[in-house]
Amino acid sequence: MSIGVTLIVSLENRKQSFSIPGSVILNLIAGRIYPAYFAFPLVCTLTMVGASSCYLLSRTFAKRLLMLCCSERIKSTGKAMESHKSDMLWYMTFLRLIPMSPNWLINITAPIVGVPFGTFAASVFIGLMPYNFSTYPLIHRLYSNMGVVPLVTQCCVTDL
Repeated sequence: MSIGVTLIVSLENRKQSFSIPGSVILNLIAGRIYPAYFAFPLVCTLTMVGASSCYLLSRTFAKRLLMLCCSERIKSTGKAMESHKSDMLWYMTFLRLIPMSPNWLINITAPIVGVPFGTFAASVFIGLMPYNFSTYPLIHRLYSNMGVVPLVTQCCVTDL
């Protein structure tokens, strides 16, 4: 059990830290290997830790580069964030809940536009819970007692 956790922790942290897509795959693997009471808190925590690593990397290394490349957009985003200063946690959580908002972009730009680290980490943990939870039942739907069922079937698509 510890080798699986170590592998998932290592892959998820690196994937999230560098904003590489594919968290659904690791969530599915964790959901298949471990029971829900272990897999769900694990993937929520790993998502938060990995996104926080991306936040810290961006704050440390990418701020100057992004300010050179697109300073006007960052300044306008910073002004928009100022208007949500009193409800920053809820605003950031709302951004995470919207499926159309690019989480990688939020992870990279949050430290540059002035989102506090604690608020950022909490919004990732809370805001991505529905996404992380939705992948757990999916893996059990994809696997049957006879083995792996085709990835896209009529019942699977309609359940999504």
